[in-house]
Amino acid sequence: MNAVTRPALQPIIPPARPGLAEIFSGEQAWCAEKLRPAHTLTAAVPLRTFLEGPLLGEALDCLSARHAGADRRAVASFWTLYYVSALSIPYVVARMAGRRLSAEIDHLTLLTD
Repeated sequence: MNAVTRPALQPIIPPARPGLAEIFSGEQAWCAEKLRPAHTLTAAVPLRTFLEGPLLGEALDCLSARHAGADRRAVASFWTLYYVSALSIPYVVARMAGRRLSAEIDHLTLLTD
């Protein structure tokens, strides 16, 4: 009976994932200011807490005070447009660089200072 020689198994090593600092450089450097690791932020609040508690209303009140007479719905729309665009662009940049970032509400924090 002939022994079957099997090739040695080679480990599959995935390519190194680029770090955020590497991705958010050059033209994309502004993204690093919009998207930072939560553990580096001292005044960060879990996003769910921000949205479900009084903090969102307080943020809208503060923005409304700067735009006296503005309809609160318009202020909320303006706030949402700003934050969605400020956060979605860095996510797209990271994804285009082959890096997937969690967008689950319970994995996100918001800097409130």
